[in-house]
Amino acid sequence: RNEETRINEERYRIAVSNTQNIVFDYLIDEHCIVHDNHFIEQEYQIPKRIENIPESLLNLPMLHNDDRTKIQECFNEIEKGQEEAYCEYRLLEKNYHIRWFSMKLVTIFDNQQRPKKAVGILHDISEQKELEQLAKEVGIDLRLMGLRDDIPQICKCADIGVMPSTREGLGLSGIEMLAAGLPVIASNVHGIVDYV
Repeated sequence: RNEETRINEERYRIAVSNTQNIVFDYLIDEHCIVHDNHFIEQEYQIPKRIENIPESLLNLPMLHNDDRTKIQECFNEIEKGQEEAYCEYRLLEKNYHIRWFSMKLVTIFDNQQRPKKAVGILHDISEQKELEQLAKEVGIDLRLMGLRDDIPQICKCADIGVMPSTREGLGLSGIEMLAAGLPVIASNVHGIVDYV
């Protein structure tokens, strides 16, 4: 094992331990998922290694029936060699509350460009879905745009910037809004109060 591999593994461990996302590996040839997330293991009783993917996921009783096909298609796309696949799905919790997740799979190819493995990222988007539903109910045209790389262009089209964060290290998006000349309304939290 060389030093570069060890450093990359440590970088990965640090990145995964500092995110709220759930990161897993989909071993395509073995049709299994491997994760190291204690939360989903305890909260949802999902073992660290799940065999017979995607079928075993599709049989989870907590998975909303309307979303089974989306998950099946996501894994099928990766197996066919697509670079990325994405879907959103719902889990039914014990108290019958619905929790929304997004799943992104990114393929890693072998030397012959065959799909070997996919890195999966699960992100809890429940708050986003609740906001979208509330906006729809009250007749507001709300667009939650997710991760973007065209922030300066978006800021030029906006009238105001809002930073409703409950915690923030620095809040780079607020700085981007100010740099674009937008007035910014922000929470009184560490990081943001230093520049707003």
